Formats: sequence, structure tokens, C-alpha cells
Amino acid sequence: MNEPLLAELPVLDVARQPRTRSEGARILALVALGLGGLAARVGFGVGSLLSLIGAGLAAYAHPFFFPAPRPARVGATATALLVDRGEGVERIERPELRAATLRWVGGAPTLTLRTFTDRWVIRVRTLEEGAEFLAASGIEETTRPHAIHAPDLDVWVIVGFLLATCAFASFGIRAGGLAAFASLAGALLVAAELLPAVRRRVTSAPVSFGEEVFEWRGPNVRRRIAYEDLRQVRKVGPNRLLVVDARGRSETLELFESAEPDTQRVADELRRRAVAARRVETPPILAFEGSFAEWIARLERVGRGTYRDAAVDSEHMVRVLEEPMAPPLARVGAAIALGALAGPAPVRARVSALAEGEPPELASAFAELAEGRIAETTLARVAAVEG
Repeated sequence: MNEPLLAELPVLDVARQPRTRSEGARILALVALGLGGLAARVGFGVGSLLSLIGAGLAAYAHPFFFPAPRPARVGATATALLVDRGEGVERIERPELRAATLRWVGGAPTLTLRTFTDRWVIRVRTLEEGAEFLAASGIEETTRPHAIHAPDLDVWVIVGFLLATCAFASFGIRAGGLAAFASLAGALLVAAELLPAVRRRVTSAPVSFGEEVFEWRGPNVRRRIAYEDLRQVRKVGPNRLLVVDARGRSETLELFESAEPDTQRVADELRRRAVAARRVETPPILAFEGSFAEWIARLERVGRGTYRDAAVDSEHMVRVLEEPMAPPLARVGAAIALGALAGPAPVRARVSALAEGEPPELASAFAELAEGRIAETTLARVAAVEG
């Protein structure tokens, strides 16, 4: 790499997938399968041959037959991205770059670069490193928004796709013999490649973070919740969020094709916007530092006004304690600072009343504080809720 580098990206491996080959072969496969089925149906001997060619092209277009990922070095210069996979440096000229997306794919953080002819799948160590690389390189990230999945439509999409596939291959199937097998196998291979895009299009609603509302909108669903009305957002699965509004209405949202870290980011963003909408800031003094024992001792000193001569703003601490979207550990810290462990009974009574309706981890912490105690294992579970 002789050109001056603007940035270099630590990567695990890189795979180059030829888009021209896959898309072109897929179209030719459909044509060959269709002609082969028709020819076999009317009795032309070439029908079986065309069906076999179509099945071969469908297999050729499948990612399984693409070159395997290999370790590589990736860098960016002012004119191109450079990929060194040990067999010379390959250049991706900047004008050829069509899209750059960062998402979890197959359980791994992945940077995907698309050009007119290829798709480069780059497994990175973290999404944050990928984002820093794109920013330093001056490349705009074009990651598509998260989407809410409507699983009730999945069955209809899959059934419809299977029926369409069988209908397309029906001429070849009726002819019997080799043409039937080749037609069905080729059609299923092509359908398997097209199904994810169609499924996302029909059964998902893109998520939008507006200035005042969280919204998801799709062909079959439209829903919005004002940040100010959010009362609870928590993960209930690797890609599921439980959302509760001010009226007590709850909804479980399944994030489409999202891994657990993506789900956590959406949850954190919703909590942040909800707290900002209600203008409840978490005091820095509540931030966890050191061990749990040291953190508790510091907060008790804060409550007594003996920590750095700074007494607690009780009203502010109460707002943090009662704010359902504030960080869980900060709410526990606010309760401790207000005297839940050794203070007056009314504080413990207030904390006890808050336990009802909270997530299990936070409810357990509040229940213990109401008894004037808190276990480190309980605090650890609360901290884990924040990811």
C-alpha cells in the first residue's frame, strides 16, 4: 500500500462476492428453467438440457459457491479503498462505491461495501471500529434503518413463495424425469435467494426516531409513541423489546434481522430520548465507579452531605428515582443517596411502592432497599440490565 493512508481498519476476514455474477446468473437461470419447462412440456428433447442448465446457473449464483472469506488488511486513501488479501492489493475506487453498511450479520459485526459489480463482506472486531474507519475515510454510512417485524405475515409470505415456485416449475415437473428434478431444484435455489428481500419488504416496518415520537411504518402497520409517554423499555429476548406507554399499554417489538447488541442500542436510544423529553438528567454523582461497596459508601456520604461538601438536591434525586426510563442503576443510587439504607422510614416506603410494575431485577433491588439492605449480587443484576 504505497499511497498515504487516511485510515486502516482491523478486520477478521474479507469475502468478495460478485454481484454481477449472482444477479446475472439468477436471471439466466429463470429464463433457462422457464424455457426448459415449456420445451419439455411440448415434447422437445432440449427441455431437459435447458432445465439442467437453469439448475446449474441457479447453483452458480448461490453464495455457497463464492470464494471463502480470507484474512486481509483494509485501508483507505484519498482515491480508493485498498484490500490486501495476501495476493496483491485490490482497489475499490471511490466513484464505484455505492453503499457502505454496518450491521450484525450471522452473529458478527460486519461492514458491507457494495459497488456496481461486487459486494465486499468485511467482518470487523466491533461496529464502533467500523464506524470510526468510515468517518476517518470520509465515506458515508448508508445502513438501512432498523425495522419492526410483523411475524403474523411470515406464514403467508412463505406459503405464497412456495406456491409461486411450484407454479413456475410446474411445466418441468409435469414432464417428469430429469427435467422435473432440475426444474424444481433450480426454482427452489432461486426462491431461497429472493425470499429474504421479499420477506423484509412485506413483513417489516422501518423504525424512525423523530424529534418527539418513535414510529414504525410499513405496508401493513403504522404505530407511533411519543417519547414523553414511554414508561418502560426493556429487552425480553435477543431481538425483542417490551415497550410500555403512559396508559399501561404494552407491546413486544421484534427487531427484524437484528442481533442482541443492535437491540440494546435501540433500547438505550429510546430510554435516552424519553428521559430527555421529560427533562430528567442523571447527576454525574450517581455514576458507578469502583466496587459496589465503594459506590454505596460514596452515595451514603452524599446523602449526609459529607462528600466533597456537596449535599444532595433531594428534589432532583426524587425525580431520578421515580423516572421509569432513567438508567436502573442510577435509580438505585438515587434511592441510596436519599437514605433508603439508613434514612427515615418514608424514604423506604416510597421505594417499596415503586417496586411494583418494575422489571424483576429493579423490583428486587427496590424491595431490598425497602428493608434497609442491598446485596451486591442484586446490584450486579441491575447493572446487567443496562448492558
